[in-house]
Amino acid sequence: YPPTDSHQRGVGPHPHRGFETVTLAFEGSVAHHDSAGNAGVIGPGDVQWMTAAGGVLHKEYHEPEFARAGGPMHMMQLWVNLPKAHKMDPPRYQAQMGRVELPNDGGHVRVIAGEYQDAKGPARTSTPVSLFDIRLNAGGQVLPTFPAHENTMLLVMQGEVEVNGQMAKTLHLVLFENEGEQITVRARQE
Repeated sequence: YPPTDSHQRGVGPHPHRGFETVTLAFEGSVAHHDSAGNAGVIGPGDVQWMTAAGGVLHKEYHEPEFARAGGPMHMMQLWVNLPKAHKMDPPRYQAQMGRVELPNDGGHVRVIAGEYQDAKGPARTSTPVSLFDIRLNAGGQVLPTFPAHENTMLLVMQGEVEVNGQMAKTLHLVLFENEGEQITVRARQE
């Protein structure tokens, strides 16, 4: 985005109800406000888990400093449906996470939800969800396990990795069959 002082880029007030949004920030900064008085900034490396549940009006826009400077905006937002029993719970936010350093300077795993090794993600979920942000250095590998009955996906955001012996490149989405628990991900490059 080019620099601007003239107008506020973003999404004006809009309703959320009955689900959760999980925002992962890689580059750029977004400010947000909601009708319950919650506000903050989501910047590089941050994760925000918003449980809309019973409902909020929410708005997101380029944080003023980022808008003035301009630059790349790289974020991802996932939506998680809430079970019927929790659709009317009070709204809440969660933002911190666990972290595991991989051996031999292989990289790290940010645990947003679920558990990896001894690190537990702080997100309280109504449905079992594991969400990891994995960064591998060249030669690094990660060996997560998931129950065979759970649906599992891997999105390669940048670079090239070997996943259970097959190559996956930038922006490839790997959908695993519900056959086993062990997944092996190896990086040939950063």
